[in-house]
Amino acid sequence: MSLTKITSKAVEADAKYIIDVDQVDGLHGADLMLDGEPVIKAQTELTIDTGVITVVGPGYYPVDTESDASFDNLVTISGGTTGDVITLYPADLSRTVLLMHADGNIALSGEADNPLAVGRSLLTLRYDGTDWRQIAGPRPVVFGYNLGTGQSVIAMTEYGDIPYLPGIYLLGIYAMAKQSGSINMDIRTETFGTIPDSADSIGTSPCFTMSSEQTKSDTTLTGITREQSAGCWKFFVTANATGITQVAVVCLGVMM
Repeated sequence: MSLTKITSKAVEADAKYIIDVDQVDGLHGADLMLDGEPVIKAQTELTIDTGVITVVGPGYYPVDTESDASFDNLVTISGGTTGDVITLYPADLSRTVLLMHADGNIALSGEADNPLAVGRSLLTLRYDGTDWRQIAGPRPVVFGYNLGTGQSVIAMTEYGDIPYLPGIYLLGIYAMAKQSGSINMDIRTETFGTIPDSADSIGTSPCFTMSSEQTKSDTTLTGITREQSAGCWKFFVTANATGITQVAVVCLGVMM
C-alpha cells in the first residue's frame, strides 16, 4: 500500500513532531525524510510481553506476537511523551496482533478492537499524555441480517445473505435471538455475479451453534478466513431450530 502526503494538519498544534511524508513505499525499512532530515525514525521490532510493548519515541514500529504466537493482544503501550506520533505495522504477516481498545491505554476509532493483520497495514497513534489515540488506519465495520419472522420456529430451509465489501478483516460473529432455544447454522460463500452461488461451506458444519440461550458470540472463527474479498455469505439453518423464531446475526470487522 502507499501513504501520501500526511501533513502536520493530522497532528494537533501542540505536537512535538511534524509529519510531512511525500511517499511511503510500504516496506517501512528506512527513515521518512524531509529536506534530507529524518522526521519519523524507523525503529527496531517490538515484541509483545504480557500485553505490553515499550516505545522509545516517535517512529514507525514493526510489532510481533509474544513467543511468535499466531495471535496476541496488545493492551498497553509504554513510553512516549505528549504529542508523540507512532505508526505500527505487523512484523510478520503470518501472525496477528490485535490492539485492544480501552483495556489499557489504547483508544481506537469506533471504540472497537483493531488488528495489525492484513498485508502492510498501518495504524497511527498519537499520545495525549494518558492514552495513545488512533489518528489514522483501519476503521470498524458492522454488517448482518435478521433471520425468521418472529411468528414461527425458523425452518431448516431458511437462510440469510450478508454482502460485504473487499478488504474486510473479520473480528467476530454475534447472534441475538428473540428467545432462548437451539439452532445450528452453516456459513457458505457466494461470489458476486455467480448464479447459482458456489455454496462452499466455510469450516466444519455447523460452524455456528446456539444452545438454550439467546445470545452467542464467536471470535475464534475456526475454519473461517478472517481476510475477506468482495462477495457474500449465506447463513443456512442446518439443525436444532428449537424454540427460536427470530435471530439477528451480526459480523464485526475492520476495513483495511
